[in-house]
Amino acid sequence: MPGYDSGSYDAGVYDDNADVVALLNRYAEPTTNLYREGRRSVSRTYVYHATSELPAIALEWLDSAGEVIDLTAATFRMTINPLDGSDATVKTAGFMGDDASPNLLITWDTGELATLGVGTYTLHLEAIVGGEARPWKPGNPDRLVIKETV
Repeated sequence: MPGYDSGSYDAGVYDDNADVVALLNRYAEPTTNLYREGRRSVSRTYVYHATSELPAIALEWLDSAGEVIDLTAATFRMTINPLDGSDATVKTAGFMGDDASPNLLITWDTGELATLGVGTYTLHLEAIVGGEARPWKPGNPDRLVIKETV
């Protein structure tokens, strides 16, 4: 994953705050979302159109000492919970772990976001590393917003 480029932001109609936040996050902050275990971290919102699958989400996951966690042999589980209370979806594919930063890349299959449907979701990510479950930002999950394609 060295040299990972998240690509260009899909320019379109920005009709609410989530779009503006996504655009600002894309250009004003690093493309990699950082989390250090044992510390409070700000949640991020990822905004996609229903027919999109790019860009992938790049994460830098650190242990409590600030060292990059080796995720090359990890397995992953992401529970995608709709805010409307309907049934959650579990994602177990599309994760690429590494031992260097960014050490996790999350990709979406073609049509995967459209299958979830337009709406807002919380993302609860867990890595199993050496038999130990490690949650990403426990108690402060990131959000996923899927918008209609314009």
